[in-house]
Amino acid sequence: MPDQKPQRMPFVPELGNRDTSDQKDARLVNGFIEILGQDHVNLYKRPGLTEATGGPGTASTGNGVYFWQGDKYAVFGTTLYKNGGSIGTVDAGRYHFSSTLGTPRYLFLSTATKAYYYDGTTLTAVVDVDYPATTVPGSAYLNGVTYVMTPDAAIHGCDTNTPSSWEALNKILAQIEPDGGVALAKQLTYVVALKETSVEVFYDAGNATGSPLSPVQGAKVNYGCRWAESLQDLDGTLIWVGKTRSGPIEVLAMDGLKVQPISNPRVSRLLEAFDGATISSWRAKISGHKFYGITSASTNITLVYDVGQKFWSEWGDSGGGEWSIVAGDFDASGNTLLQHATNGKLATLVPAIATDFGSTFTLDLYTPEYDGETKIIKYLKRMDLVSDIRAGTVSVRFSEDDYTTWSAFRDWDLAQKRPSITDCGSFTRRAWHLRNTDALPLRLKGVEFQIDLGTL
Repeated sequence: MPDQKPQRMPFVPELGNRDTSDQKDARLVNGFIEILGQDHVNLYKRPGLTEATGGPGTASTGNGVYFWQGDKYAVFGTTLYKNGGSIGTVDAGRYHFSSTLGTPRYLFLSTATKAYYYDGTTLTAVVDVDYPATTVPGSAYLNGVTYVMTPDAAIHGCDTNTPSSWEALNKILAQIEPDGGVALAKQLTYVVALKETSVEVFYDAGNATGSPLSPVQGAKVNYGCRWAESLQDLDGTLIWVGKTRSGPIEVLAMDGLKVQPISNPRVSRLLEAFDGATISSWRAKISGHKFYGITSASTNITLVYDVGQKFWSEWGDSGGGEWSIVAGDFDASGNTLLQHATNGKLATLVPAIATDFGSTFTLDLYTPEYDGETKIIKYLKRMDLVSDIRAGTVSVRFSEDDYTTWSAFRDWDLAQKRPSITDCGSFTRRAWHLRNTDALPLRLKGVEFQIDLGTL
């Protein structure tokens, strides 16, 4: 069948892992897609990272970042920095932030066993005996009151716009189910208590005694939160890794108090291997895309969900490991601000570069196995790479034994008007691995195959 119309393989490499490892089957590493229509997809290399002011710039553990009143606040190690200058020492641990109104306005930050407030001049530890000794990650500010939750699911509140003062009676239990508290958040005008196997929702009822909060009847969710550090608020949508008493691990999204899974069975299989002790997550927005990322440092994987495209991929660093980002926030202009896990730096995402802090990272695309819907041997006469980028190189190799062994790489030269590889051999079933290592942005549209049935 010579001279037939070439077949185009679009780049929609959904995660295809068959078990808890990502080392076989289809996947996309350090890229994202834009779906333009049926069988029309653009694949982009992910944005790079450039250093932003606000960190110490020397090796230090990233423990949280927050943008407040025009300034960048970040905990590195046991120091709280404001725009890169130290404003005080804090206890070790991962910090979560909120803020208040009133005069003065306060920045509130807390870890499992300690809380602090900052009035723009002085950083002070919360020492009130009515502040709980142990809290779960997260706090929620609602109508002047800052709330925190304990592992036994008790929600405590402070005096109005006064995080230094906490009342023993300002407490309510999230007790529809007898499971423990995991994380606390806010959505719309509600305080959201994420527990081990359920979620409960509270509103400000203006109660004259005790807690101002009362439960929202009928708003209970039969999903819990597996890892508190997986929780992110992305433009009012809460995203976290959840669980039920009997079901698999799933990534969940709550929008308008309604919860739905956004993961698939392949993502769940990868999450099953994650180590909860090394979990971190982040959020980002760039070029019209919203991303949620979750990392297990010990498993060496960062999974990234594109909210608009409903697409999962993996992102990694220049050494092939996980993408070492532990927290993120947005500045007044909506630019993404990200915190590195270990190098003491804050960063912003930049689509026009393909390096992280000057180090080049690699885009890898592993396709599903392809047989052309026939077991007949096929001869691949030509492979044309479809791209509108005219600089750099994309390399390709193939496997015909279930991703076990690979051929040598061959290169497409993007400077050519029609980047092509010819005489690509005969096969029955084949998977391809495309790789780009250039420190340049990249956009690809697909690969066109000129295939004849039979062998040559």
